[in-house]
Amino acid sequence: MRQVANATAHSLNTRGYTATVQPVLRTANIAAKSVEVTNATQRNIRISGNIIVTNPAQCNNRNIIILDDIITTGATMRQCIAALNNAGAHVITALALASVEKPVSEPHEIDEQYENSLTSREIDLLHDEAM
Repeated sequence: MRQVANATAHSLNTRGYTATVQPVLRTANIAAKSVEVTNATQRNIRISGNIIVTNPAQCNNRNIIILDDIITTGATMRQCIAALNNAGAHVITALALASVEKPVSEPHEIDEQYENSLTSREIDLLHDEAM
């Protein structure tokens, strides 16, 4: 991912933006691997509160693009955005190289416990995506 992040920063710099790669997020207190949990609720519970901004002062009042390798349920990305916003950053977009597609047979419902952990704006976005 570091090579992709560096290439993205280089591309932005050649277009007149000032971009640097700063690994400012890490996980803490996570027992299960993401592949060991089976649904969005479990993934959200697993990651909730466990994304740490390593240097909040470095993020404060900065425009940030999050880059990740894969989005499965979006729980990790949402937690990363929340942690950065709480550190005073302005997350302008989040990018992933790949995403896991829901099987056609899987219902497009949002688990109630999971939904209760989101802000109303996130719920609106998720409901729009589910339709």
